[in-house]
Amino acid sequence: VLSRLPVKETAYVLPQAGWFPGWIVEAQTPIGPVQILNVHLRPALSDRGSFSLSSYYSTKAVRLDEIRWFANRLDPKRPAIVLGDFNEDDSGRAVQWLTTNGMKNALREFDRSTDTWRWRTSVGTFSDRLDHILYSPHLHCFYAGVIKRGASDHLPVVAVFGKKKAKGQGATLKAQAPITNEIPMSKSQDTRKPQAPKPNGTRRSKDE
Repeated sequence: VLSRLPVKETAYVLPQAGWFPGWIVEAQTPIGPVQILNVHLRPALSDRGSFSLSSYYSTKAVRLDEIRWFANRLDPKRPAIVLGDFNEDDSGRAVQWLTTNGMKNALREFDRSTDTWRWRTSVGTFSDRLDHILYSPHLHCFYAGVIKRGASDHLPVVAVFGKKKAKGQGATLKAQAPITNEIPMSKSQDTRKPQAPKPNGTRRSKDE
């Protein structure tokens, strides 16, 4: 986790069914504390790491068990964001379980088609939409998108959040949420001293 805001670990959850742990941190943001659950759910591979039709279908249930196990560690009364490599698209069981339980799919609100993963082979490039950012009803998403750059097989997915106000009051954006590549410095935070203007190199004689 890279953040300009204070972040503390609240839980490192070992998996019951999958391969990778879940990591929960709490970010101290201008809109208050926000829980962030980072996941890397089971890929559609066999226990030996090979792909087959059997592993493609059997791992769907594994990913559902994983997200239930991890997400139940979150405090439902406080703002939360769940993000990471889900190894499934928007219709996957893990993503659907989160939305059924009140979370919103940030990327799907703004972009319903861009893939987040690509794998180049000698016969062509495979691509899919495997990375997601979901958030609780305490928050409002102002933007989400895929950045088409980087050397990884996974493209960066970013989102900007603010605090959701009571019904009829709209939402407020006090600052970009921690789920962005970079939070720009405001004028009040810029502590650099102003520079004196440089001379232009032209001199005037005393007689002028």
